[in-house]
Amino acid sequence: MSRIADMVVVLRKRAYREQDALLLLFSQHHGKISAVARGARSVKGRLTASTEPLAVARMELYQGRSSLMTVTEAELVSLNAGVRRDLGRTGRAAILADAVDELTSDLDAAPGVYDTLVAALVSLGSDRDPTPVYLHALWRLLGAAGLKPEFDRCQQCGAPWTAPPWFWRGGAGPVDRACHRAGDSPLLPGALQWLRLMDSQTDPAELGRVQAAPAVYAVLDQQARDFLIYHVGRLPRAFRFWDAVAPLAAAPRLKGLAAAPTSKGMTV
Repeated sequence: MSRIADMVVVLRKRAYREQDALLLLFSQHHGKISAVARGARSVKGRLTASTEPLAVARMELYQGRSSLMTVTEAELVSLNAGVRRDLGRTGRAAILADAVDELTSDLDAAPGVYDTLVAALVSLGSDRDPTPVYLHALWRLLGAAGLKPEFDRCQQCGAPWTAPPWFWRGGAGPVDRACHRAGDSPLLPGALQWLRLMDSQTDPAELGRVQAAPAVYAVLDQQARDFLIYHVGRLPRAFRFWDAVAPLAAAPRLKGLAAAPTSKGMTV
């Protein structure tokens, strides 16, 4: 039997019994936790608000003989209501929550993952363009999970760049023309520049400050998907949800073509 108290983000909430809920949580100091919240689906339940998906809360949990923990106390810190104000923000937040689930193990602490996810939810709930926030957060989550490639050298031969790389290998990262092989996709120089600028920013509050044009975002999104599929073995289901709702999402879009990104949030 054990008890823990920690800050958590609610990744998922499912119906359980009559008014209870099964929760998937990601905690600051204890990693991923599966738990039961009694009465959390009741309109007047004391745990209802603090167990909503994407909420941040302080929770106390107890584990007896069951493999599931039980939420005994919860105090809502933020409902992250701004994330729910349009499909563009909701869909991207759902992808990040799903990615955290795929990239982490039960009760394996990963403070970098927690900090990135919390910062991403705050930024997605603000007036920032959700696309660069989501992409920046997704690449940071990959890095916190130990999967991020290096962006200053060829991932095949290890040589530093003497010229922009020309290809992307789904399971490795950027490779130069001499090392590319069949199946490697062309790489926009602006996409690598965005990744390098993003990688140089260590403050989670800077999520989404590096902006680019829609053509660059499309390349970065596909690269992240290929990378996840290679390392995780499948595409998280939230991506499929996003693909279905993306045409309806009212996300703001930047004008321009494949312009190079800058760290000041402007395209050039």
